[in-house]
Amino acid sequence: MTKKQLIRRSATFIILALTIIGAVYYLVKHRSLLTQLGHISPWVIVVVFLLYVVLFGVLMLILDATLKLCRIKLSKQENVLLNAYTLIINNFFIIGQNGPIFRGYYLKTRHNLKVRNYAAVTLLYFLIYGIISVFFISLGSQAWWLTT
Repeated sequence: MTKKQLIRRSATFIILALTIIGAVYYLVKHRSLLTQLGHISPWVIVVVFLLYVVLFGVLMLILDATLKLCRIKLSKQENVLLNAYTLIINNFFIIGQNGPIFRGYYLKTRHNLKVRNYAAVTLLYFLIYGIISVFFISLGSQAWWLTT
């Protein structure tokens, strides 16, 4: 085993151990959270998990469509890993929505995607996302025939 592999494995073990210790400590200090979680129906947990799986699939499709505009093709495995890393970064490690920045950096370094092209396609995605969001807000605030 090389020195680099040893450092990587050690860092992985330390991060995993610290995460588990932190989670156990938090749950010990907040026992009421466990009580509240115990009242949640297993059916609700399954439905929420399935919705996350659907969300992940949609994110993979969006990334694939976005990269087709830039004439870049990712393998399914690379798409899965890039989306997984992005979700983890957005949810746990970096404050704010920094997933697109991570994606841009990754695509620039691994696939030589121009930052300008990536930024344009990402802004197009956010524009479409915003239009859909405004549509749903309008749909919920007035009669459906006025929204359409």
